[in-house]
Order: sequence, then structure tokens, then C-alpha cells
Amino acid sequence: MAGPMIILGHGVLEAALIIIIALGFAEAIHNERILGTVAIVGGVVLLWMAINIVKDIKNIKTDLISDRGAWGGPIVAGALTSLANPYWIIWWMTIGLGYVMVSLTFGLVGLVVFFIGHISADLLWYSIIAFLVSRGKRHLGKRLYGGILGVCALMLLFFGISFTVWGIGTLL
Repeated sequence: MAGPMIILGHGVLEAALIIIIALGFAEAIHNERILGTVAIVGGVVLLWMAINIVKDIKNIKTDLISDRGAWGGPIVAGALTSLANPYWIIWWMTIGLGYVMVSLTFGLVGLVVFFIGHISADLLWYSIIAFLVSRGKRHLGKRLYGGILGVCALMLLFFGISFTVWGIGTLL
């Protein structure tokens, strides 16, 4: 159930963003200075995440059961993870913005249909991923899990550097 709950948090955040865009704030978030700043902040967050993953690889656990007492739970985690993801922000400032503008040509009904279709696709995809993780985690050894985390850290490092460099270039 964690996957659908995470998507609920993600969806609440996306609904708020779509409402903000529909109310006319598209011009403000399409500003290159804002895009550059978001890229730099997001890139730095990704670099920080990569460094922390590398530092924690030696202490990994294959028991992926979460702390049920964690603050906010999966709904808050879904919103915060989306908000911290520079790809999510840049996607909404570019492609997502275009989708919202096109859907608005059909009025409120078009916007609602777009949102329902978009969030349904997210829900389906991430529910499948959550199910596969829940069933496959027992087959993960520490070495394989550490390798997967290492590859993820390298990808975060690459994207963190890319976003930061692109953001600096945009601001200059």
C-alpha cells in the first residue's frame, strides 16, 4: 500500500501546481532565472543525495521494512520526494505546462480529464513498481543491493552535476 499512498502525496502536490498554473502563474514559472535557480538547487540536492548514498552503502540493510513511526508517512514522503526532484519541477515548467495549457482549451473539463489521466498513469506505474519491490526484496543480497545503490548514486551524481552546470549557464 505504500506505493499508492506515495502517489497520493505526489498527486496532491501536482493538483496544487495545476491549479496554480491554471490561475495564470505560468508566466512566472517559465522565467529563465527561476528555471536556472531550480536547476542549481535541485542539482545540489541530487549531489547531496549521491554523497549520502555512497557514505551509507557500507551500512546497508536488505531489510527494507520502513519505520512506521516516521514523520509524515508515505503521503508526505510522496509530496516531498516530488518537490525535491528537479526533473519533476522542470517537467512541470516545460512539458507539463504545455499539457495544462492544451487541456485548458477544453475548459475545466479538459483540465480535470488531463489530471485524472495523468495521475492514473502515475498510480498504475508506481503501484506496479511498489508491488515488484515488495515481492523481490527478499531476493536481494547486501552485495546486489549495494551495487544497485552504487549505480543510483552515480546517476544522481551525473544528473546533479548536469543540472547544476545547466542552471549556472542559464543564469549567466
